[in-house]
Amino acid sequence: MGRRSGRGRTGGPDAARGLAVEGGGRETLEAEHLMLKAIVEQADDAIYIKDNDRRYIMINPAGVALIQRDSTAIIGRRDEDLFEPETAAIIRAKDEQVLATGRPMRYEVSVQVPAGPRRYQTFKYPLRAADGATIGLISMVRDITTQYEAQEEVKRQNVALERANALKTFLIQTASHDLRSPLTAIGGYVELLTEGLVGSLTPEQHKFVALIGANAERMGLLIHDLLDYALLEAGVFRLMRKPTDLGALARGVVALHAPQAALSGLSLTGPDERTSVWAEVDAARVEQVLSNFVGNAVKFTPPGGRIEVTLAAEGEDALVAVTDTGPGIAPAERTRLFQPFSQLGTASPSAGVGLGLSICRVIAEAHGGCVGVESGPGGGARFCLRLPIRPPEEPAPESPTLRFT
Repeated sequence: MGRRSGRGRTGGPDAARGLAVEGGGRETLEAEHLMLKAIVEQADDAIYIKDNDRRYIMINPAGVALIQRDSTAIIGRRDEDLFEPETAAIIRAKDEQVLATGRPMRYEVSVQVPAGPRRYQTFKYPLRAADGATIGLISMVRDITTQYEAQEEVKRQNVALERANALKTFLIQTASHDLRSPLTAIGGYVELLTEGLVGSLTPEQHKFVALIGANAERMGLLIHDLLDYALLEAGVFRLMRKPTDLGALARGVVALHAPQAALSGLSLTGPDERTSVWAEVDAARVEQVLSNFVGNAVKFTPPGGRIEVTLAAEGEDALVAVTDTGPGIAPAERTRLFQPFSQLGTASPSAGVGLGLSICRVIAEAHGGCVGVESGPGGGARFCLRLPIRPPEEPAPESPTLRFT
């Protein structure tokens, strides 16, 4: 039924050698033949040769193991005799294409074998005679089932993550917008009550209204962070750069937080009027970062403490630092401080959702800069914002779209 070869049961390079080389017998040819035979037999990939009629004339041990039949049942047969019709049709079409065009081919195919479905990567090359005529083809088949299944699992997980991320963004956007309207109404009523436009209030009622106003304001800040986060995730949050005096900007942030710092019994100082460093930045977003740093310092520094905002030019960068005498931050917490939804272990339940510092990180990186923190338990904290200095006369780079990583 099949042709015998110099390899015996599995066939061998002898059969192909008879096709491509007439005669021979020189020692060099024999040595090369033995080396080729050893390589083919020891290869992990299935290697086989077919003639122009697509009949197997050689197959190595890996190929025998792949087809799971004795070599005597393979040599001399076509794929129609060995595989189920669908698989055989695929192999036949590829073989005929290589034989007809004389061009090599690479493809992947899933095959149902007795052990179950497998994924194979196949390389096919035309086998040529000394005169260049195509007299058959050589195929190498590699089982890539493990790699393929791993890649497919990664794809499935990515699709699931994308769906979850889209749902998360939708919920954040929806919740934020739906909450903003009633909060605006609450703020308006608080203002009416505080100003006595609907009647005078007792001292105790003033206290309650002030609490309502403070909590409404806190909720508004949370919604602002959620909206920023949703914009960052959607990739539509863009920088609007312009020449900015970081010294004046830092002094403005200090002035904004000075009343609350005074109420908390804290000393808050900023750069003096002579300190001026210019940079091409989105002033509103840089102010947002510094305001977050100073606001956190005011929140966590105990009465009698000090908060200092400094600005300096360091080479081609501007460095703004906010240093406080608060309780400090443990090393384990510093590593995750700028990640979304991360909070300090000392944070109160009303501290927020943990987005402020992660948004600060993305804003800094979009400017080509970075944020960082230096601290130790009981030793205070120093939050830093480093930005590239871009003088007003130099064009700013194209404003990038901000995204979380």
